[in-house]
Amino acid sequence: MKLIRMSVLLAVLVASGAGRPVRAEDDTEIIQLKEQIEQLDQKVKVLERKRELEQENAFEKSRGGPRVSLGANGLSVTSADSNFVFKIRGYVQFDSRFYPAQEPDGALTDTFLIRRARPILEGTVYRKFDWRVMLDFGAQSSLSSANNALLQEAYLNARLWDEFQIQAGKFKEPVGLERLQSGANLLFLERAYPTQLVPNRDVGAQVQGNLLGSRLSYAVGLFNGVADGGSGDFDTTDDEKDLAGRLFSHPLRNTEIGWLKGVGLGVAGTFGDQSGPMRPFVSAGLQRFFTYRTSTAAP
Repeated sequence: MKLIRMSVLLAVLVASGAGRPVRAEDDTEIIQLKEQIEQLDQKVKVLERKRELEQENAFEKSRGGPRVSLGANGLSVTSADSNFVFKIRGYVQFDSRFYPAQEPDGALTDTFLIRRARPILEGTVYRKFDWRVMLDFGAQSSLSSANNALLQEAYLNARLWDEFQIQAGKFKEPVGLERLQSGANLLFLERAYPTQLVPNRDVGAQVQGNLLGSRLSYAVGLFNGVADGGSGDFDTTDDEKDLAGRLFSHPLRNTEIGWLKGVGLGVAGTFGDQSGPMRPFVSAGLQRFFTYRTSTAAP
């Protein structure tokens, strides 16, 4: 800016003094031109400073405002410092069931149905506390205490360290490899029959974590206790609680051979004493194929 001002001043002086002697009137004009140039210079500086402030404010606003993204993983809103995250997503699965010919008074009915319709709300608060709420409005949702599926999950997980975390609420007990897979990631719409032998979701608390560079994971929890394959929001049968645990290892996670990284070996189980009737086992079409005997009469 100084160079421009000096160039303009030099041009004015040359234009005003070329070809004629300098007079008092010329000195006055030159002084006035200098004053005008200085005033313009001040205005330019003010405008430049104003623009710098606007740019700085815009930058601070962009840093301080939340980040919003919408894609295949749903809607996500993240604070500028990433300490707070809010996500909305979900999935719907459609099913159809057709049975072989049967007697006119048979109970089997061919039907289409919404197998799962699950809105999911989840997020993070203060960076280390993750929460999740998942509902289910599918056709098989039930309010019975044996398999309460309307409120699928509602829990809070405190990630104090990667090696030690505390989770409490309603979630899947740490038993059953296929059970711990999300319904959205299953190869088929239904899980295999052996999965009905392990508990589904229950209310309780557990500690969990990853050790040895995530090559070893553990989970131990205390829950209300549910029947095999069942879920529950509360315990109405007794005061007993179930202890569930899981230990799983990926010994080759750091290998250079890609297809070996996912190889795992683990063990899990539950221990408890529960009262009440045992749940029957049903097929993928909800047809009962095994029931525990409950009669007290002699055979």
